[in-house]
Amino acid sequence: MTLCLEHVCPWSMSDIGVRLTWVVCGLQEIKMRSIMAFAALLLTMTACTQVPQWTLFYYPDAAPGASAETLISQGELDQHISGYYQQLDQCLAKGAGMMKLSQTGRGSYLCGERCQRNEAGELECQRLEIPVSQ
Repeated sequence: MTLCLEHVCPWSMSDIGVRLTWVVCGLQEIKMRSIMAFAALLLTMTACTQVPQWTLFYYPDAAPGASAETLISQGELDQHISGYYQQLDQCLAKGAGMMKLSQTGRGSYLCGERCQRNEAGELECQRLEIPVSQ
């Protein structure tokens, strides 16, 4: 009977008696399940509150200084998504960094605020920001 209990709850180190081992094992199992449920709930709640406000659109082959209209006309927005950010300055900084790392010396980017798909399935943004220095 002791072998069965150790197999059911291998982390129980009590040799006091069969009944005590069952009680300790049951409490440990309940605590472990409670901790795991709390962690899952915490992760779910955190994931739901972190909605990105800004989307980075990077165009590696565009001429530097291209206007937002020119960039958008070069193809669908969703083909050029390069990241999601909480704040505009984070989005613009990442786009500037990608341009610096570019091997071709070309490239342009813009950031869209609260981008979503419309009924036609096209990606639309409430506002588009293009950096002034670009």
